[in-house]
Amino acid sequence: MTKKTNKAEINQTANSLETPKARGARLTQLRKFANLTREAAAIKVDVATATFQDWEYGKHNGITEKRGQIFLEQLWKLGIKCNIEWLIYGIGEEPKRLDNVLIESEPNNSRLLKKIVEQQQIMTELEYFLQSNRDSIGLNIADDGMLPIYEIGNVVAGIKVNGKAINKIIGLDCIVQLNDGSVLLRNLQKAEEKNRYTLLCTNHNSMQKKVLYNVEIINIAPAIWHRRKMCVF
Repeated sequence: MTKKTNKAEINQTANSLETPKARGARLTQLRKFANLTREAAAIKVDVATATFQDWEYGKHNGITEKRGQIFLEQLWKLGIKCNIEWLIYGIGEEPKRLDNVLIESEPNNSRLLKKIVEQQQIMTELEYFLQSNRDSIGLNIADDGMLPIYEIGNVVAGIKVNGKAINKIIGLDCIVQLNDGSVLLRNLQKAEEKNRYTLLCTNHNSMQKKVLYNVEIINIAPAIWHRRKMCVF
């Protein structure tokens, strides 16, 4: 005799797929499907690695739909297709690679394919840098604050500096992680308060706040590795 599934059981199953823990499990599945480390994945959504790890563990209500959408847009560039409904709610198709989809539906769109390949090459190089250098950090630039040298979509990386050694990198362009978890690329300057710093934009026409005064920094690394995307639309 077949057991009937009642509405309460269906609702309970649906609700279990929407929990932060379930969402975190899908996020982990998606990251591994894209062959990304947590460090590389965190760079794509401009958060600290620890924050991304918390999302995967379902802490602090997990990844938000807004951040999830940003992550999916970045994965699309790597040739991974995933719907936000699956990531957040567990609804619909699981992630899949775009190789066959793109070739079959748009065989003449070589420029898009070249862009995907280029992005994959950059991320492979970044992975190598992060794995080869202990205490390193990377960033996918998401604002215009450091134009003209650093454009949106460029990728930078560096090795973290601590303590008194920070004084030796004053005046350099650095990847900085702030105490709110955000990660920026800014020019580092001294501040009036002890153990705090001033961060400058080099683009005077930037839409970002051009000067951040007396900022408390969690991690900092001079940008010693820089990759530009040559294939653009």
